[in-house]
Amino acid sequence: MTHVRYAVANTLRMITASLGRMILQTDCLTRACQRFMLLLAVLLAAPTHAAELAPLQMGLLPYLSSDQLFKNFLPMKNYLEVKLNRRIEMSTAPNFKTYVQRAAHGDYDIYQTAPHFALLAETESGYHRVSRFMRELDGSVVVRNDSTVKRIEDLRGRTVITPDALAITSMLGEQLLKDHGLMSGRDYQLDRSSSHNNAILTVFNGGADAALTSAAVFEHLDAEYKRELKILTKTRTVPHMMIMANPRLIPAEFQKLKSALLAFKNNGAGRIFFEATGYGDMGPITDADMAQLRPFIKATQDQLK
Repeated sequence: MTHVRYAVANTLRMITASLGRMILQTDCLTRACQRFMLLLAVLLAAPTHAAELAPLQMGLLPYLSSDQLFKNFLPMKNYLEVKLNRRIEMSTAPNFKTYVQRAAHGDYDIYQTAPHFALLAETESGYHRVSRFMRELDGSVVVRNDSTVKRIEDLRGRTVITPDALAITSMLGEQLLKDHGLMSGRDYQLDRSSSHNNAILTVFNGGADAALTSAAVFEHLDAEYKRELKILTKTRTVPHMMIMANPRLIPAEFQKLKSALLAFKNNGAGRIFFEATGYGDMGPITDADMAQLRPFIKATQDQLK
């Protein structure tokens, strides 16, 4: 897409230059005609700048319903548009697999994603580290308050629901059940949902006995749902969601993006965002963060096949 934008820009420059030469070399043109051609040249030149500054594409991990996702990230989008002096278009995907595939294809300039997907993008597609949410990510086993499930072992013979199988909270939750001697298909029925909040609402509505989901998503449920639900236990923690940059961004663009997002703090420009999401604060991605995620890569690659 970038090479197409520049081809258009170069064509417009050539047209503008030709018009300029016609204006200078044609003596028979009336003053009115000359003014018209000058105006036309200016109008043709104007799209050149716009073509070179096409909107940056910002991908959002589809872990929530689309409406909630775009609402949550709107403050970040607006902030970045000001800091980068560039329009930004947000988009997501119908599921995690499609989202990861689109990132590998290069659909996103700014890639907001799960931590294990960030490592995959770095190692397989050359994406660059920008920033991460500083709250640690853990999974929660959510049940109804009136449930007879009092411990993990009570899920034997029950129905458990998770978001997308590729979600790291799904992986963490299933490992937690495995550590307690429970295997899906043998000891409990495992269902999938399109998002974290839909998994929780399935339990609320009695469609499943427990949900393996994000602790932060549960914490920000509406009160009418939370008062009927509780967290039975939690999984171990891993680094939270990350933001990566497509390697096609020139170094100056990348540094500007990185500086802007690292300054998107909970006590400043990012206050509204972090209050709404509960993701703590913004900080750098470290080698130690990525090292914690390497054990999830093979399972992720297997599921993406």
